[in-house]
Amino acid sequence: SPHKPEQVAGRRGSTWMQLADAIVDAGRLGQKAGAGWYAYDGRKAVEDSFVLDLCAEHREKHGIKARTDLTDEEIVHRCLFPLVNEGLRILEEGIAESSADVDTTWVA
Repeated sequence: SPHKPEQVAGRRGSTWMQLADAIVDAGRLGQKAGAGWYAYDGRKAVEDSFVLDLCAEHREKHGIKARTDLTDEEIVHRCLFPLVNEGLRILEEGIAESSADVDTTWVA
């Protein structure tokens, strides 16, 4: 793994939030504000040098190596697996009664 254990843990906590907070602090509140993680040309999101520079500074500050080798499959797994895990958790906790309940929330 290109990350140190404390950085991996931080990606779900304070380190990640520092980056998100910096974007909000810059007044980048999303599409209606005209900028967030992207700049917007009408409703079209466009890559923005402000966020790219902010991310580069954040990576440097926290010793995170940029990855440009992510495959489409890895991106799908990174998006899908947390949903699956959360579905299992809410079943275990009795929040959902059945897997059909979980499926319904995903398509609703």
